[in-house]
Amino acid sequence: MLRDTELAGLARTLGNDTNLTITVGGDNSYCSSDGSNINIARMPSTSLGRMLMTGLVFHEVAHKKHTQGGRPQGLLGDLTNIIEDVRVEALTIQDRPGTRYDLEAVTTYYAGKGDLTPTDTSTSLLGLVLSYGYGEILQHHAVKELHATCQTMLAEALGSAFVTDLLQLLDKDFPILSSTIDAQSLAQRILDRLKQVPEKEKSSAAQVDEDSEEATENDSSSEGQQPQQQKSEPSTSDPTEDDSSPEGQQQKSNPTSDDSTRSDSSIDKAPAIPAAPRPTEQEIDQIISAGSGGYGDRSSAMLQDLNEIASQTPQEVLHALPLLPAAERVTQPDRYAEPLDESEAIATSSRLRSRLLTLLQGKQRRAHAAGSSGRRIDQRRLVKMAFGDPKIFRRKEELKALNTAVVTLIDGSGSMMATSGSTRTLSSIANASAFALNRTLYGLAGVSAASAVFAGREGTNIRITADFGEKPAAPLFQVRPSGSTPTDVGLWYARAALLGRPESRKLVLLITDGSPDDTDATKAATDRLLRDGIEIVAVGIQTDAVKYIWEQYCVVQDVGDLPRALFGCLENLSE
Repeated sequence: MLRDTELAGLARTLGNDTNLTITVGGDNSYCSSDGSNINIARMPSTSLGRMLMTGLVFHEVAHKKHTQGGRPQGLLGDLTNIIEDVRVEALTIQDRPGTRYDLEAVTTYYAGKGDLTPTDTSTSLLGLVLSYGYGEILQHHAVKELHATCQTMLAEALGSAFVTDLLQLLDKDFPILSSTIDAQSLAQRILDRLKQVPEKEKSSAAQVDEDSEEATENDSSSEGQQPQQQKSEPSTSDPTEDDSSPEGQQQKSNPTSDDSTRSDSSIDKAPAIPAAPRPTEQEIDQIISAGSGGYGDRSSAMLQDLNEIASQTPQEVLHALPLLPAAERVTQPDRYAEPLDESEAIATSSRLRSRLLTLLQGKQRRAHAAGSSGRRIDQRRLVKMAFGDPKIFRRKEELKALNTAVVTLIDGSGSMMATSGSTRTLSSIANASAFALNRTLYGLAGVSAASAVFAGREGTNIRITADFGEKPAAPLFQVRPSGSTPTDVGLWYARAALLGRPESRKLVLLITDGSPDDTDATKAATDRLLRDGIEIVAVGIQTDAVKYIWEQYCVVQDVGDLPRALFGCLENLSE
């Protein structure tokens, strides 16, 4: 069971744990067709939302690992989907026993919500298979009532013989399913039995007719023999015989043959309750081809409920909710981008190196330090007490050292194409500055650095030019500006990346022209990062507009201005 209280943080944890790409953002939750990408709509972190997201992730992990092939159409597809859901979730629980709680919580929720209540023949059939799988195979107790309800409805609609045969089929084949093909084969055998309902109904009706004819013939023959018996066997009883005799008591307690005949005759004439008419062959074919419209589809149900939670969240609340944006790697240089002057960036990097050694120091814990108080005694120092040294306790001590994680964000929006009167575009200055920073940080022991470009384009808004632990390559920093300026998305990406790092100090260096798409959303993201202990330094390229959003900022006119301007900001942070 996972206990994270924030959706973005929980999504990050689940993504790292399952090797899926999980994002949080936008208005809609969805899963990619191959199951490798899941997006959760932006919403508050509620217990229901966390339960649904966790269940969805583990459910999709199960299918991604164990399911092969697509889903058939109609009722065959509905049955296959339910059987396969149970099969792959059982395998996932075997691999990861901790998922049992999260997957059962989903079943309990939908059973209690009433979404699994059957409404017709097709849903009662699916409900019986679903309740058998989750109840008998996975031991989810919430579907016991559903199982009884579906048995009753199916018995009324298709006959008790069909229900008996179906349960026997499930008992025999469900526990030994080993592949998606097996799941579909079982679903097909269930439909084959369903198609036999009209035929068995005809044979049952014919048998009933034969039995009725035999009963009529027997009744006729018995009526013809009764008068002869009355004549040949006259009554010898004395009508004046005392009723108190044993024979009289026997006559009172046991009805005569005439009484029995009258009683049977009255029962035959009572109106019988007709059985519900069985579906015809054409109706069965229609049920099979039409399907149920998605009954028991766990993925669709969870996505729909997640979207419902998101739609009920006011827009002003959404701004402050953390995102987990998607990011892609830059693997090839953009040949249409302005070339980067690598020699200029290297010269700037050399000037940055020496000062950054002290300005980026963070707190680092030393494992073995002695103190006069604490919870753990260092046995090796007990002898010191004899000489008056009270420092016998072992504790961790914080020291100043390089222990910092840095994310450099580069504005790659279309507004960075401006030149502001110089011969160079803002983008070329920003790209060279980012490369110089990343190259410098990469060479510092105790510092982990990454850099990414943010720009509002079709598809992914975040493109990683260098990840943590990677040596920066100058060609990958040649970014051609285009699109809008989703600065808040860039900050949310940096937050997620930094919160996953072990370093004690976390820093964002934001290089931009200071014109975000949504100022309120950018301010909300900034406030959240600061509350999380992440420092932000904004570097304005030929503009001081950054001062209206970020307290710590500097302005550079060219790449050569970066060391002096950045040093001033970092010194302020260190004070």
